[in-house]
Amino acid sequence: FKDTNETTVGILGAGEIGTRVGIALKQVGYNVIGLTRRKKPSVHFPLYSEDEMSTFIKQSQILVSVLPLTPKTNSILNKTLMKQLPRGAILINVGRGEHIVDEHLLEL
Repeated sequence: FKDTNETTVGILGAGEIGTRVGIALKQVGYNVIGLTRRKKPSVHFPLYSEDEMSTFIKQSQILVSVLPLTPKTNSILNKTLMKQLPRGAILINVGRGEHIVDEHLLEL
């Protein structure tokens, strides 16, 4: 990637912890966007709702997953989602391992 100010980091799970991660990344110059279950106003960075997942993913040159493990988030990082990431995107999972479908990751 070029400079931090030319790179968009998507925070998948912009709750309390995800928001703190996003704020730290903004402070070093990254463009930050977040996805959250409950779209709420944010003074820190733009937020997307679950219905806007595809738009969010397509903009995320670096995707940081900070999701809790729930039945809904289990295997969320699958081939369908990962194929929507920009070419050369970086995936960072600081959540649970069960979020990623390992076989799909290896196929890409």
